[in-house]
Amino acid sequence: MYILFLVLSFLAVMAGCVLLTQATLGVGIICLAIWCAIIARLSQAQSHHAALHHEVNEWRRAAQRRHEDAEAKERQAAKAAAAGN
Repeated sequence: MYILFLVLSFLAVMAGCVLLTQATLGVGIICLAIWCAIIARLSQAQSHHAALHHEVNEWRRAAQRRHEDAEAKERQAAKAAAAGN
């Protein structure tokens, strides 16, 4: 979806560049600079989101392993207690 909006916005920028006149050239350049800044920020946010998502998945896997280890210890303790009685 991100790529679709990027392509659509690029097409809008190109259409805007074609329709610029001498009188609106300055505003068009400012708009182009703002568009570039927005695209750069979106790219930065996407990479940050991907890195954060990876980190959360790592934490989740580590928590799952700790939970499984604790359950295994509880089962071993229950077996040892049952064997001792």
